[in-house]
Amino acid sequence: MTKRTITLASVLLVLCSVALAQYTIPLGSINSGGASGTCTGYGLNATVGQTVQGMGTATGYAGYWGFWYCVGGKSHDVGVDLISSPADTVYLGAVTLTSRAKAYGEVAKDTCYVHFMVFDSIPVGIYHESAQVIIDSGGAVTHTFPSWTATVSGNYTALSYALDQYDNRRLNDSLLKPFFVGLTPPETGWTRKADVPGGSKNKAMKDGGCLAYDEHDSTTDAAFGYVYALKGNGRYEFYRYNIAANVWVAKESIPAIGRLGKKKAVKKGATMATALSKQYAAKGNGTVEWWCYNPDTTDYPWKQMTDVPAGAKACKEGCGAATVTAGDSTYIFFLKGSGTQEFYRYNVGTGVWATKAPAPLGTSGKAYKNGSALCASEDGKTLYAVKNAYNEFYAYMPDSDKWFTKTPLPLTGSSGKKKKVGAGGALAYHNSIVYAIKANNTSEFWKYKCDTFGGAIGWKQMPSVPSGSGKNVKAGGALAYGARPYPSLFLTKGNNTFDFFKYGLSSDDVFGADVATANQMGHSTALGGYTLSAAPNPFTKTTTIRFTLPAAGKVSLKLYDVTGSLVTVMATGHRDAGTYTLPTTATSLAKGIYVLKLETSNGNTTQKLIIE
Repeated sequence: MTKRTITLASVLLVLCSVALAQYTIPLGSINSGGASGTCTGYGLNATVGQTVQGMGTATGYAGYWGFWYCVGGKSHDVGVDLISSPADTVYLGAVTLTSRAKAYGEVAKDTCYVHFMVFDSIPVGIYHESAQVIIDSGGAVTHTFPSWTATVSGNYTALSYALDQYDNRRLNDSLLKPFFVGLTPPETGWTRKADVPGGSKNKAMKDGGCLAYDEHDSTTDAAFGYVYALKGNGRYEFYRYNIAANVWVAKESIPAIGRLGKKKAVKKGATMATALSKQYAAKGNGTVEWWCYNPDTTDYPWKQMTDVPAGAKACKEGCGAATVTAGDSTYIFFLKGSGTQEFYRYNVGTGVWATKAPAPLGTSGKAYKNGSALCASEDGKTLYAVKNAYNEFYAYMPDSDKWFTKTPLPLTGSSGKKKKVGAGGALAYHNSIVYAIKANNTSEFWKYKCDTFGGAIGWKQMPSVPSGSGKNVKAGGALAYGARPYPSLFLTKGNNTFDFFKYGLSSDDVFGADVATANQMGHSTALGGYTLSAAPNPFTKTTTIRFTLPAAGKVSLKLYDVTGSLVTVMATGHRDAGTYTLPTTATSLAKGIYVLKLETSNGNTTQKLIIE
């Protein structure tokens, strides 16, 4: 592989200069009058016109020099019409590079050089290889170049072009293809990951074990995927799991003694949520302690915050916490469980708790205990709660402070046995789907497809949690959704085990009902649940751009030309999760290839646009 510091724009300029300048005839080949003549020595097999530019000299010889151009006869015309690899998304390591050169001219065989280049996002050329090929008239030759080793994740552009010195039609010589390099191929379904560390006492996860996901790294100020864990089991240990590296690291333990001066470990009723790149945790264990872990501070990272409201009982079992962002404010909603209906909202900015509408008693008339769980939609418009023992399922709307009854989680699964939600029960949400584990010494795993109004398409049983160390999910089981590097769920079994699993979400889970529509739209790219497409594409005057956001956040949609220069900003600002369409008229743009780039706080994706 040859590395050269060369920009994409400079390569295109060189190709243009080749098209305009033609080629200089060797000294003595041009006559004084520039008259037309037959030239078979230079591959044209045709009559050529001559343009005299001046007089040239060489040792012992003098003559005219200039340029020739084709007047008649069989034409030469080659170009690249396909880049078959890399694919739209590839992964770190060896990347296959393949393009197809096609002969459009009339000569029986055309000899040319086919080049392949890779540019990074700056754009700077980081790979360049070439090969000579012979193409029959009207035929095509596919060539695979030496592989390129991708060492950095991000957006790249492939350029392949064919050069024939007698080619007098240059517009079809080159082809561009944007692509993305991911960290690792996405895993779908269940995979066992590195066990939760045993710590100094080699204690496994049990009552009070809980998880939270975050993407902030204080050491690099970059977005990566991490899972935080409190072990429970009467311990104070606190860990962070690096998703890409599959490595756990011990962090500062949650303090043993709070402001009341009592030593309280993490036990039944503990729960955790991430807000503004900080982790908030309740210890459970009959306390109302509420703590914040700040990974960025140079001081002690744990700080005790305003206690959870005392209410009728302290936090003992079945507690749940979920984060919601509304406008400029961030809140954590808190289901106390512990044999109550108590439901609260914590303002992260002010540190103030507010009492909200109590969770429903439902048809059972029972309060919430061990195994009850809470999660929030990514747009913050709906929260979901499941009640232990009765599998009752509810939706809560923060805007109206009202609860709504939904279809209960089925009691009977594929085993044919009735199983209730119990100790270790947990919920997670992504892209209009609620995921649930019943726990209670089972391995059942379910999903509930919501519509945009919080209704239901229904429950569906998913592949069971693997046996791992041989136990089912029980007390200390926990579930969390993580977006990076690919949409996944993360699970601890609890049940006095160290088992830790990842469930990689398939396209059906990531895109929901939109996946079929996006594929039907034609050219479509996706990254981490974000889709970007245009149809028709190629187009002449108008097209419709469509993009899907699985999570709310800041968004920009920009159009670039092939040199990397910004043409226009098509959309910018905050957007809720959902699918957006943008009818586009391109009558003011020149024909050619453009790159559409969707940038979000959680990932970027690109789409090539061709205007004919």
